[in-house]
Amino acid sequence: YIYFIFIYMKKYYDVIIFYSGASSSGANYQLANLIKDGILKSGVTVNDPINVYNFKSKNDKNALYLLDLIINSKAIILGTGDYNGNIEPPLLNFVDNYLKAGKSGLIDLSGIVAGMFVTSDDNNTGGQPILNSLARLVMTFGANIVSGGSWHISQGVVGVMNKDKEWTSPYLKENANNYGFRVGKIASFFNDNYIKVMHNSIVENFENIKNNNINSKCI
Repeated sequence: YIYFIFIYMKKYYDVIIFYSGASSSGANYQLANLIKDGILKSGVTVNDPINVYNFKSKNDKNALYLLDLIINSKAIILGTGDYNGNIEPPLLNFVDNYLKAGKSGLIDLSGIVAGMFVTSDDNNTGGQPILNSLARLVMTFGANIVSGGSWHISQGVVGVMNKDKEWTSPYLKENANNYGFRVGKIASFFNDNYIKVMHNSIVENFENIKNNNINSKCI
């Protein structure tokens, strides 16, 4: 008899994309996938973008799965639609309830990099202030923000979709691809180097403290 043993192994990714959007195929989904295409070109792995819009506030299995992916990633990219000039509430709820913003047990993301994107249906609604809010949000957890590398996507990607479901900028696809590529490339080396440098710094500081204590006792 030949027995086959199958061991289920959870799959993790280098970069995790998640967003909040009322539609599973709308502007946020489309922009997330344009960024994903750029990440794949950088040579790292990336998940299919996850929509947090319908997550429950407690013990949601999909939210817990996303949290596990984030903790084991090297980079995150989060996105939101324009909600009256603010981040959409479902994204904030996920951060508050699962990443524990402002609470004990806050998730430490200091070893990863973060990117962001915003969508809107009008240029006048102002995507940049929402990018600023997303930046402050991820910095709460110590994440290191990846800039866009050029003046027109300096902090992240803003996509404006008109009533005909078309992007108003002819450069959006290129910008989103380039941004994803940049995040992916930085993610490919940042985490390992961060851990190595920070570990060495902690050990060095510990040795200095120990030596200072010994010297103090000798005196």
